[in-house]
Amino acid sequence: MKEVIYHGSDKIVKTPMYGVGKSDNDYGSGFYTTKDIEKAREWALANGTDKAFCNKYEIDMSGLLVLDLDDHGTLAWIAEVIYNRGAYSNIAEEVGKKIADKYRIDTSKADIIIGYRADDSYITVVEAFLKNELSIDEIERMFRKGNLGQQIFIKSPKAFQSLAFIGYEEVKKTSVGSFFGNSDVQARREVFNFINKRESAIQIEGFVPTGITAREAINK
Repeated sequence: MKEVIYHGSDKIVKTPMYGVGKSDNDYGSGFYTTKDIEKAREWALANGTDKAFCNKYEIDMSGLLVLDLDDHGTLAWIAEVIYNRGAYSNIAEEVGKKIADKYRIDTSKADIIIGYRADDSYITVVEAFLKNELSIDEIERMFRKGNLGQQIFIKSPKAFQSLAFIGYEEVKKTSVGSFFGNSDVQARREVFNFINKRESAIQIEGFVPTGITAREAINK
């Protein structure tokens, strides 16, 4: 079964290389792609350089072991991202390690991992969860509202060998002051506003989130 996937970058990437890439990305060192061409264009522009490219590939999924984190719930996704990216504060880091120990799935045999993309704004959401400021239900609603897009993470040598470059397009700003990435910018702004209001409500009004918090996820 062959599928078309895209990779947004400031470069034309004809031959993705196994073992190249930062280990502190969402799912570790590998090659990050998506089925959504619009998201790939947004992510290409988000690099902030003068050039942006949407690279196009065909991948043969036959015989590849695909791990879809959505099948295992939000806690599994949080555990994987925290395991790879860590957290900002020491308290969140400590709680994150316990979440990862309890809920992280064994990804060692996976050729491909499918899951949400965690940009900096949504790491802030995860951080708020680890500090018991948000519940799991609230995180899921924010993910859906933010339209993060799913990543197809090319992980193993076998998966890299199944990739074939079939072209690229240069991504341009659609007009002055307006570009594909505006949806990401808006989602980011809404996330920060929500988190700031929640922190104020907890500190000033004594608000207590309803639903499953990090504390309950660890202890129950």
